[in-house]
Amino acid sequence: MNLSYADTHPMFSNSDFPNFFRVVPSENAFNAPRLALLRHFNWTRVGTIYQNEPRYALAHNQLVAMLEKDNFVVDDTQNIAGDVSLPIKKLQEKDIRIILGNFNETWARKVFCEAYRVGMVGGKYQWLIMGTYGPTWWNEMRAPCPVKHLRAALDGCILTDYLPLSTTGEITVSGILKTLR
Repeated sequence: MNLSYADTHPMFSNSDFPNFFRVVPSENAFNAPRLALLRHFNWTRVGTIYQNEPRYALAHNQLVAMLEKDNFVVDDTQNIAGDVSLPIKKLQEKDIRIILGNFNETWARKVFCEAYRVGMVGGKYQWLIMGTYGPTWWNEMRAPCPVKHLRAALDGCILTDYLPLSTTGEITVSGILKTLR
């Protein structure tokens, strides 16, 4: 795989933009926790599927570079820009069981409806997706399949998201500030 400068250098680095500060982490910030999960469960063979837009593609490219650097086997990489059935079929044909996804909630509905349709759900599969989704995005009636199928497909899925904090200052039982959700 040939990686360009943009693939290996995060966008908005401190050296390029010393006065740029984020108040919300970029999609790249979700890569390290996902690699930690892979290491923790000793999952070494993965496939990826990502939304073919810069916001998701850049984070995906950095993720693949990090996976390869850490000696994970990336058996297949699929992008989605239209119909999701072919990318899902290709992952299924390669018998990929650990799937890392980078896409928004609209594409997530399509991906998981298709995964349900072809049986890429349940205990044999582990989906790790990243994004900043609405609190009940899977209940939206805009899904291309019944909500009960979408819920079944998401059973066991791990979603990495940032933790929105409340400004009330209320502390929860865990000792963490209460979230907005």
